[in-house]
Amino acid sequence: METEPAAITTLAASVEVGFNSPLPVQHHWVLRQLPHLGGAVRIKNNMTRREISKSLARMPDDDEKAQSSARTALDNMLYRERLTAKKNGHKPNFYASYIFDEMLAYVIAGHDTTSNTLTWGLIYLADNQQPQAQLRDQLRAVFTAAIAEKRQPTVQEIIKAQAPYLDATIEEILRCSVVLPNVTREALVDTTILGYHIPKGTLVMCLSNGPSFFSPGIPVNDELRSPSSKAAPESSLGSWSPEDMHLFKPERWLEESDESEIIFNPRRGPMNSFGGGPRGCFGKRLAYLELRVVIALLFFNFKLHSVPPNMRSDKRVEHITVEPAECLVNLEDAPLWVSTT
Repeated sequence: METEPAAITTLAASVEVGFNSPLPVQHHWVLRQLPHLGGAVRIKNNMTRREISKSLARMPDDDEKAQSSARTALDNMLYRERLTAKKNGHKPNFYASYIFDEMLAYVIAGHDTTSNTLTWGLIYLADNQQPQAQLRDQLRAVFTAAIAEKRQPTVQEIIKAQAPYLDATIEEILRCSVVLPNVTREALVDTTILGYHIPKGTLVMCLSNGPSFFSPGIPVNDELRSPSSKAAPESSLGSWSPEDMHLFKPERWLEESDESEIIFNPRRGPMNSFGGGPRGCFGKRLAYLELRVVIALLFFNFKLHSVPPNMRSDKRVEHITVEPAECLVNLEDAPLWVSTT
């Protein structure tokens, strides 16, 4: 019998098959009939049901206490289910299929996306020494106590640090890596988008690596926009210069505030790594936290250098996410309390 981690790995592999198949729905239906996949689903469901029961057992009856005491994504999800049910006047369904689905997505997608984003980040920063040097300069300026005491910065120090170039570096890694090239949504009703009829049931793919991201945007006739789009206030979202939108350039996310301080602005240009709106990725905050901690600690201790051309590969591999075929860098031991560069 499979262990729980093995069952999750089996399910993740089945999702990958669907991503790469020309007939994903039909192909995945066939896979679901296989005994080993059915067994993995049962193990996953039993595990999820057990964790939901444990979460409910520790959830306070008082809503404010339940919110403040939520320690996990599941705690928060069940609290929101209870809150929504109260608001709408019905009984909460803590064992609904969508809660099971969201938890599986949280485990699978959160692991692959963050780890592969970090892998791309190592390659980008090894290939771009100036941004790497600026990142280390920022870490040196921010973590003065850790450097003076010749120790690692604590997680709390990293989380609370005002480090706009660190934030800009993370955002640029996310923008350039595009580990999830598109966000897919199903039309629940017949609708029209920019003059095109979209029938109910159509899967609409919102690309994250095309025009407006790495090439100039496609002009849109404003008359084709929906009434709600026309009525919306002018967006504060910026756009990228066609001259350098294809380059790895963290400073594109920085601007000068009214107080003449350099600040990080996540709306300097388009980005679609986590989707948006009420159905955007609810693991976004965790992903940013993980990236911030790992990148800060890594470049607090090391310098990265690119490998010779005969050792590199620019190939990408598509699994659940898009990842480099290999990640080779030269690692130099250079803790900031010793290194001056």
